[in-house]
Amino acid sequence: MVDVGCDICGKPVGLKPYRVRRTRHHYCSRQCAAAGDSLLKKGQHVTPAIERFLRRIEVAPNGCWQWNGACSDTGYAAFTKYMEGKVLDCSGHQWAYEYFVGPIPDGLQLDHLCRNRSCVNPDHLEVVTSAENTKRGIVARRLARELEGKE
Repeated sequence: MVDVGCDICGKPVGLKPYRVRRTRHHYCSRQCAAAGDSLLKKGQHVTPAIERFLRRIEVAPNGCWQWNGACSDTGYAAFTKYMEGKVLDCSGHQWAYEYFVGPIPDGLQLDHLCRNRSCVNPDHLEVVTSAENTKRGIVARRLARELEGKE
């Protein structure tokens, strides 16, 4: 079982690992679920985004902010933000960069310098072009294969 915080009161909610990734909202009781559903219908959320975000990270020894919440099929952190009464899904690393650093310029994307897709540490992210991001990924995969061959 994996403990995640209730979105309403913060109490630990024990979930099977596959449920953490598939469930967008986590509630400890029917009362919290009802409260959460009514707030979502109104476009509000009782817990500020930064608190929900920080509850789902664990700092690793290498400095990565390891995401313990839901992840996409490709391994990137999945985060829900609420803007102007709308529920919007976004990547956790994109939300972190925009919150702590600033907006991502149009036509550019974020590259994980640590090569860890589930890392949401804005210090480990760099704004690059799509071509540069692809090139860096290819180089990193080649290097990883070479290192595997030497062992």
